[in-house]
Amino acid sequence: MQKFKIGLLIVLMAMGSGLYGCSGDDGTNGVNGVDGVDGSDGTATHTEESCTVCHGDNRLLDTAALHTANATALANDDLVGTVTGITDDGTGLLTIAFSVVDQDGAAVTGIAQGRAYLADIVPAGVGTNTFGSSYLERWAYETSTGTWTDLGAGNYTYKFTTAAVLGAAGFDATAVDFDTTHTQRLVLRLGADDHNNGLIVQDFNLTGAGAQTLLAPQRVLAPTDGCKNCHSNQMVGAAHADSYLDVRACNVCHSPIGHYAASMTEDDAYIGRFIHGIHAAKSSTELPGFAEFEEGGGHARFPDAAGVDQGYAAVTYPKAINDCAACHTGSESMTDGWKSNPTMEICTSCHTSSTVNIDGTFTHTAENTSAPSSTKTNAQCAGCHGATDIVGYHAVTTLKGDSAVSITPVYTATIAMTPPANGTHYVAGEAPVVTVTTTASGAYDSLDNTTDYTAATLYVYGPRAEAVPVLTPGSTTDPDYISMISDDTDPDYDPTALPTQGHNMRASDAASDANVLTDATGFKYQLQAIPADLAPGTYMAQVAIGHTSSRTTGSRNYKIDGWQMVSFQVGTATTEQRIGGDKCSNCHDLTDWTSTYHRAYFGTDGCNACHDKSGNHANPIANRVHAIHASSEAGDALGADWAEITFPQSDVAEGEPESTLCQGCHTTDNTSYLTNPGGFPCLGCHGDTPNAVDHMIQNGAPLAAH
Repeated sequence: MQKFKIGLLIVLMAMGSGLYGCSGDDGTNGVNGVDGVDGSDGTATHTEESCTVCHGDNRLLDTAALHTANATALANDDLVGTVTGITDDGTGLLTIAFSVVDQDGAAVTGIAQGRAYLADIVPAGVGTNTFGSSYLERWAYETSTGTWTDLGAGNYTYKFTTAAVLGAAGFDATAVDFDTTHTQRLVLRLGADDHNNGLIVQDFNLTGAGAQTLLAPQRVLAPTDGCKNCHSNQMVGAAHADSYLDVRACNVCHSPIGHYAASMTEDDAYIGRFIHGIHAAKSSTELPGFAEFEEGGGHARFPDAAGVDQGYAAVTYPKAINDCAACHTGSESMTDGWKSNPTMEICTSCHTSSTVNIDGTFTHTAENTSAPSSTKTNAQCAGCHGATDIVGYHAVTTLKGDSAVSITPVYTATIAMTPPANGTHYVAGEAPVVTVTTTASGAYDSLDNTTDYTAATLYVYGPRAEAVPVLTPGSTTDPDYISMISDDTDPDYDPTALPTQGHNMRASDAASDANVLTDATGFKYQLQAIPADLAPGTYMAQVAIGHTSSRTTGSRNYKIDGWQMVSFQVGTATTEQRIGGDKCSNCHDLTDWTSTYHRAYFGTDGCNACHDKSGNHANPIANRVHAIHASSEAGDALGADWAEITFPQSDVAEGEPESTLCQGCHTTDNTSYLTNPGGFPCLGCHGDTPNAVDHMIQNGAPLAAH
């Protein structure tokens, strides 16, 4: 038995050794199983960048919360006051009856403080007013001495303690020209909790005891609306004008006669001379008073490298300075006064090559008259400078003052598209045709492309807030372009892979572009079929036409003697609201736009034709506009230095770009710029901040392509 067990053990060990030494081939793989059913798409919020993690709505560094420097002032209601009556108690003491409502028309109660002014509008040439225009002499100024009475329901009275009697107690002794036959001006500056300051200005005639005669606004040479166009409704960046939101109130103090006469004349700070000098960018050398104004605590804010104030030489006024009607406009009294009432004081605030003598006479220099030593007075000015001549010499007829480049186009253009089948918006598969015509004569397919048209370039792009070229060969929706960039080519870093922006539509261009359908009736271009994945929104088609008679200057001639744009909807009938850009024309002249290369204006929609997010030669509009208006040295993605710009709605000259008034340009209800921040606009304002660019790139801002 023992021998049997030993033998069995030996056999088993031998079998194990044999098995251990064998290594057979693997069998063939089995057949793959059937793919499972795809799951449903997940819900995701797409953003190009991760800025919203920290700067999104209600996040740690909420963009909206960080841009409140002036937002509070805009959010609060303005006080709107109206004088309902002025009475004299028989001793010359005036009681003002007035009502106050907010912007919604609701009565405002609780007003028990403010400032009250009374001034005489002294006619030109009367008494000490030797100037060529009427100016004001303030004869009463009260803060708490008078009596404020709240009558309820937004109704109030204020009774002055200073009587309208020359030499009365409290009467300003400098108002030596006061006369009860002159028109008077009342200014009330009101204050109430949770409201901006309110201002009431009322002109009136004194008529003795009882009710006084209220008048329509008098002596309004430049209405306040002109100021607010650039400085906003709250007069941001206009010194203390945010407390006196009416130029008629400015005149009470900024007058060459009366209470502040000495300082206002010495400092060139009375209203007409002051405002003209600022917007004409006059230096303290041209108007020496500007240096005195700064030393006296004024608001000149442009020192040179040595810290010496240069007056307002650094001001970059965004319109042609000779466009007088930009400010002198409207239906109020005397807005046309500049045409027919030239005065040496005001004319020489812009035309500083002439001089004003201490004795009040005006001496022309050799450039201005054939008699270099001739001496004139204001009364004689109109003899040479009639209204027609003044208007003619101040007409804006050329681009940026270049006499070779007229603002009058060679012709106008029209642009139209094949309408969508549903009447409101295009859907996937539709391929509209764009047709352009001009006022030039002749068949479009037979005109000589050398002697007639140098270009007829079509741009198609969108959607509005994220514009890139679409629906044309080489655009972001072109299948051939999509195939190219999917082949390991990154357009963010390879300029050769950038989408094509413009396409020429001349008849001769059909040889290289089958989409050109130009015939005798117009320039025509066949757009590609709208792809199913094209983002719904508002898109644009724009044409720029060059003519051989084009008046252009410089090496980068954008021949755009005919320019037109049309918007169209894709995937939705709802128009995509603009983020901003509706107010550009408030400051900028539509016929004398940003440079000789940009002769037409369609708001930011038009700019997006070139200044899109495709990475092509032009800086994205979101970056360029922010960098310019933030006076940025390093915030422009293409490296332009905009430090010289003085945006009228910010304090950037004081080194505070964060106080720029965002709402001055972002005037629509689309506030996505506060909830979905991106690198391009943020760079524009904050590019001068150390390490800001690194921070933006590290967090996904697509700045490398630019």
